[in-house]
Amino acid sequence: YKEALSIYEKSYGKDAIQVSNALNGLADVYRHQKLYSEAAPLYLRAKQIREKVAPDHPDYADTLNGLADVYRKTGKNSDAAILYTKVLDIRKKAFGANHPKTAKALENLANAYTASGKVDMAEPVYENLIATRESLNGLEDPKVAQALEDLAAALTKNGKFKKAESRYKRALAIREKNAKADPAALATCLNGYSQLLRKTGLNDEAAKLEARAKKPAGK
Repeated sequence: YKEALSIYEKSYGKDAIQVSNALNGLADVYRHQKLYSEAAPLYLRAKQIREKVAPDHPDYADTLNGLADVYRKTGKNSDAAILYTKVLDIRKKAFGANHPKTAKALENLANAYTASGKVDMAEPVYENLIATRESLNGLEDPKVAQALEDLAAALTKNGKFKKAESRYKRALAIREKNAKADPAALATCLNGYSQLLRKTGLNDEAAKLEARAKKPAGK
């Protein structure tokens, strides 16, 4: 990527779209290696080029998404949420509401809102995500369960215990059907649900779920 970047800059100039592609690729490499301080300035350069050339193109959304991920990993969740909002808007226009990339943008935005303490803003995004996952993957898909669990955890933080419990119940039903394929996910769901029950004083029920979480699937 470094070699390509050098060639592109000499051949096309520093603001060419080819340069942005190399910058984004190199930034992705650094991000996946958790070298966030190296990745961020590259994403920013790619962003400046792409937003001038094609601000509605999915490639621009990918650059924004990479930069937002760096912000998430470095604790800048509010900044990440702003970028994820733009990513979502571009992907909706490019791919439509029911598309895996659109769903991923919803997931990232909701998680960023939650991490920055904006649970009220996260809640409708999670609900949208759940509906999108159901449409894409079916009502009993593990990705639906994960979205339900994430929403339930956010609702629990916000003190909306009844709403959280209904989401945990739906998630648990899905996890139980997929228990043999992914027992760890079932255990995680059971433990999350038990934490909610303890917050509402239902310690005996919580203990039962915790005991179930420790058992191997099917036992």
